[in-house]
Amino acid sequence: MNEITKLAEKLQREIALNRDFVSQEETVLLSFMHTWQHLDRLGKLFFPRFGLSDAQFNVLMVLWDYRETGMRQHELASLLMVNRASVGGVIDRMERQVLVQRQRDPVDRRSNYVHITAAGIALLEKIKPVYYALFPPAFANLNSHQQQEFFKLLEQFRQGILQVNERLKEKNNEPSQ
Repeated sequence: MNEITKLAEKLQREIALNRDFVSQEETVLLSFMHTWQHLDRLGKLFFPRFGLSDAQFNVLMVLWDYRETGMRQHELASLLMVNRASVGGVIDRMERQVLVQRQRDPVDRRSNYVHITAAGIALLEKIKPVYYALFPPAFANLNSHQQQEFFKLLEQFRQGILQVNERLKEKNNEPSQ
């Protein structure tokens, strides 16, 4: 039995898949998704210690990069790949915590700019070193070259997903037959 077969069987047990994988693509996709679930769980376990959700941390990270100018709320939603209503609820909670502040766009009154506050910056600066210290053990099994290859492979995979997304958008815009 080769290494890939053993790893696929291990994944099959971990995700309680009660059948064989349909294809190599399915095996890779389910492995990626299962890994993402573990990473997502890490955030859900970590951020509440600081009074945040993982979504709120992501908002702070983005707004820190735009701390001088702020960012339009709809652009923030697009960047975080969530709908406007979802980001609105997150921003509402963060405003109550005084981590962010909304300001009306002076040019487009229908739009808001969201800014990180001094309290948001202070909290982010407290969290980031602790959060980033969690990851070296996760990468301990990959040398520098493997990490670079992994990064390139993820980019190639992401580009493939973007192409599928575009095809689906085009298909959704086709008239019904």
